[in-house]
Amino acid sequence: MLWYKRLGHISKQRIERFVSDRILDSLNYTDFKIYIECIEGKQTNIKKLGAKRSLNVLELIRTDICGPFPTVSWNGQQYFITFIDDYSRYGYLYLIHEKLESLDVFKIFKAEVENKLGKKIKAIKYDRGDKYYGRYDGSGEQHPGSFTRYLAKCGIVPQYTMPETPSQNGVAERRNRTLKDMIRSMISHSFFPESLWEEALKIAVSILNRVSSKVVSKSPYELWTRKKPSIRHFHVWGCSVEARPYKLNERKLDSRTISCYFIRYSERSRGFKFMIPQINPFLIRTMLNLLRMLNIVGVIKLKILILRRNILLFIILQLKMIR
Repeated sequence: MLWYKRLGHISKQRIERFVSDRILDSLNYTDFKIYIECIEGKQTNIKKLGAKRSLNVLELIRTDICGPFPTVSWNGQQYFITFIDDYSRYGYLYLIHEKLESLDVFKIFKAEVENKLGKKIKAIKYDRGDKYYGRYDGSGEQHPGSFTRYLAKCGIVPQYTMPETPSQNGVAERRNRTLKDMIRSMISHSFFPESLWEEALKIAVSILNRVSSKVVSKSPYELWTRKKPSIRHFHVWGCSVEARPYKLNERKLDSRTISCYFIRYSERSRGFKFMIPQINPFLIRTMLNLLRMLNIVGVIKLKILILRRNILLFIILQLKMIR
């Protein structure tokens, strides 16, 4: 069709609009056809259909690696890997130093969930990155790596996404994005440094496992454990608290509590993890010498917030300097 070519391969509907607006005379569409050049210029990803959710736990596990983070965590990690059950949307998260650790943490995850639920993982979905599928050789061929070979050994069916189509593993991709959004907000709301993103991340995973979503009406925790989740023990991340520590040789007049900041819920017990402010003697001596040099008189309140050796030092000094 001549006008189709003249108008730069626009759609048939837009050409018909020209005719209806009397910009063009009536046209004969019998010879209208889509040319190869048009397909080459306009090709996009096929509109994805609604993905079917699995019918039971461990039928399909979705996984993805996120990182590296620009700031190394206080424990030295720069990546995290998630394993998400497609049916319940319950997620596990592991922090890793490098992507090559993905197989090691998957073995830990597999042993734990299969022992806990008494079922076997049937399939796992991941992208075709070298940390999962394998590396490319000099000829451009991608050969199965240790992760894929381990799945074959265990009888687990691997499902791959097509190259440059992360949407095919959208559940895992979206979960990692949500986790990053949450830890950014949590760190911004607190005075903690970015190196504590690891602790915020673990809190975020606990929260997402206990809240429902548009896809899953019940909470992932309930579908995974068949128990109602409890959130009564939840606290604001980074809030100041008075905690009573365990003291083996506690004296009668000792203070029963210490001032600290909430960091995380304990993973294997009914407890909490706190950050206790620490005083650096060298820093105090330095500040005292500085104040003497400045020859300051009167009461001075000094509040310092620094990061040294990945340990947060929060110091409040009240000094009385006399000339």
